[in-house]
Amino acid sequence: MITVVTFADLGDRRNLKTADIAPIIETFSEKGEPFQVFCRIAVGDTPKFVKGMLPLWVHYVISLLGRVTFGVFPTRKLEEMLCDLRSSYLLKNESIVVIHSLSFFRTIDSAKQKGIQVIGIATTAHSLFVEKQDDEELDVLNTSRIRRSVRFATRYLKILSKLDLLVCLSQYAADTFVRSGFPQDRIRVAELDVDTERFSPDETNRTDEFFSVLFPAASIGILKGIQYLLDVWSSVDVPNKRMVILGKFMGWPREVLARYQRQMDADPTITIAGFSSIPEKYFKEADIVVFPTFTEGFSRSIAEAMASGVPVITTPAGQGLLEDGQTGFIVPERDSRAIKEKIEYLYSHREERIAMGVAARETMLHKRSFGEAIWDVCKELQDSNTK
Repeated sequence: MITVVTFADLGDRRNLKTADIAPIIETFSEKGEPFQVFCRIAVGDTPKFVKGMLPLWVHYVISLLGRVTFGVFPTRKLEEMLCDLRSSYLLKNESIVVIHSLSFFRTIDSAKQKGIQVIGIATTAHSLFVEKQDDEELDVLNTSRIRRSVRFATRYLKILSKLDLLVCLSQYAADTFVRSGFPQDRIRVAELDVDTERFSPDETNRTDEFFSVLFPAASIGILKGIQYLLDVWSSVDVPNKRMVILGKFMGWPREVLARYQRQMDADPTITIAGFSSIPEKYFKEADIVVFPTFTEGFSRSIAEAMASGVPVITTPAGQGLLEDGQTGFIVPERDSRAIKEKIEYLYSHREERIAMGVAARETMLHKRSFGEAIWDVCKELQDSNTK
């Protein structure tokens, strides 16, 4: 019996990570392997093998506490703790547990105590590496923040040491774990899937009236690198340029965000679209995507752009399945001049830009499915037990 543990919701589509788990469920069902899924909330018409860790009424109570305290109450942290606690008790005779997100500390501990092998899926780069990147960027921005506790770092490293195999969602993320001391021979890479029907090219939505540059994210923190695009935007030599910023700014030092907010408000070529439940609309209208991120586990935004037939300018952190010079461009981190040069190049080379978009779409259509990749990792671990 294989058990998949996730903080996703099943039975509805409110949680974005549901899309990550769906290919695993589909592949395991096709293979006929006995398995079960422990998820955060299971509502509606869910299969018998799905078990919700959090009763819906508990979720509503916790959400209410978050609203009445104006977001001060740590709702997500509490829900993660409760899900982790319950799933740790429910583990019994599994041969393998697949942990989707390394925040399930108790579940991993419980599995190892019961002699169960554990595959961890890291949804981000190495947590302490990300924290270091955050500190470095705050130094560049001449500000500071409260550090995480030493206790968290100690526990995080301890949990990592208990994993039999670690699945990273990109080679970049895998490299951050290796540089942080995790054994390379226990790491596998599996890229997430994208709905290639929902995210698909539509040239009728693009117009020669504007050259549209899209910066896409759900949550825009300082590590997404938008500041390096904004720093150079006014000097980009492209007629009728337009930048659309998709996503919500979160976690920025107040004075830094205020400075960039004034710039964005004063520039008529910049549109702040905010969070959208229909991001595919914006990809269909974009000529290029610029996403100069510092750290990613896997950039869904870049994968969605590629599926939509849009070339991408990004950094090594966002590369994923993107091939430099073929489906977009890779520029160094914090290099505004390189961003400007590549925007102007793609504007001036229309045929090459279109060819890159076509190649990007083909890459996403022919990638190995995430479910198949996780299945292969599970079978590898099972086969190693029979040798």
